[in-house]
Amino acid sequence: MKYIVTGTSSGLGFEIAKRLVDLGSVIGLSRTIGKASILLEKKNFEWFCIDFSSPFEQISPVIESSLMPVLSSEEYTLVINAAQFYLGESRLTSLETQQLFQTNLFSVMSLVNRMIGPKLKRVLFINSISGLIGQSGQHEYSASKHALKGFSSSLAKQAKDMHFDVMSVNPGGIRTELWDGNAKIATDDFIEPDNLADILVSLLKVKQRIFVDSFVILPPSDV
Repeated sequence: MKYIVTGTSSGLGFEIAKRLVDLGSVIGLSRTIGKASILLEKKNFEWFCIDFSSPFEQISPVIESSLMPVLSSEEYTLVINAAQFYLGESRLTSLETQQLFQTNLFSVMSLVNRMIGPKLKRVLFINSISGLIGQSGQHEYSASKHALKGFSSSLAKQAKDMHFDVMSVNPGGIRTELWDGNAKIATDDFIEPDNLADILVSLLKVKQRIFVDSFVILPPSDV
């Protein structure tokens, strides 16, 4: 089994990739290599530079020339973890909002649609509790995650009559680098990326043709 993981440069994506290299071949996709550079020592880890904030037309050549050829002969699972987060007192400009939606939704939808094929066995969407209930100060982010939840639910309807399944997981606050420098948010009880990665990798070990919808994982502050 090959695992394609987006957002592997740091945080949760890195922790997931680090565990999956013990289960199969892993392909990391992110704008920079970041922490995943240490995984290059593993023979079963590959990394491709893909900036999901760019229009899909710009990243498509990399997907076609580098990613798709290595997926032609082996079953694969797609783990969607790429996300742009925003929390601030001033609202985003139109251009900033477009870029956020490009990263969190448009590029993701295009990638998933491109990778639907006979070898695809599972798509795991790491969404957000913000996409289910909304969060104060996270209007644009919540909207993008709400839309991604709608996409994953509709994809599951399609997949049930095909050869792959869909899982949608919605964590609460995760203690990652995204919060660095934001003293207004108390992250003391947030979910540790390594703990969440353990849960998600266990979920990926579940026998295929199991659908998971709106699986919520919360720290105490989000309950």
